[in-house]
Amino acid sequence: MKRLLALLPVLAFCLLCAPAALAEVTETSYLDETGTTHTVTATVVTRDDSAWSDAVTDGWYVVQGSVSLGQRVTVTGNVRLILADNAELTARNGIQVEGDNTLTIYAQSTVDTMGKLTATGNGGNAGIGGASASSDVGTVTINGGTVKAEGNAGGAGIGSGEGGTGSV
Repeated sequence: MKRLLALLPVLAFCLLCAPAALAEVTETSYLDETGTTHTVTATVVTRDDSAWSDAVTDGWYVVQGSVSLGQRVTVTGNVRLILADNAELTARNGIQVEGDNTLTIYAQSTVDTMGKLTATGNGGNAGIGGASASSDVGTVTINGGTVKAEGNAGGAGIGSGEGGTGSV
């Protein structure tokens, strides 16, 4: 019985870490702000994502194919998102970027096939940025891709949520 009890913390740790361990990781290229091509290891974005962090693959994420996120995604740390060619990411409840957190968006090309992101805020949240009544907006930088961001109920497309005073 003591052995079983001793293994419980280990089992709990494994279960908590399982989603991160199961995330698909891939080598992918992107164009930086000067148009130079780089290759990085990135975590593939899935429809189940609700948080992106720089603790995973040093903050690199890539969208491949068509992905629709049902919940608002929270950005923690310095996150870089690559929109692969022909990829479409729909964040139906937006992307939360607040405080010292940053989101930088890149594309793989500058041609018609470059990736697309559509982010729509809900309940007064910004499409990309702050929550309703929050003035603590993080930093959002777009270096490539086609990005469409819309707020609703007073939230900005990119910036603060309803009643917020922050800026991007």
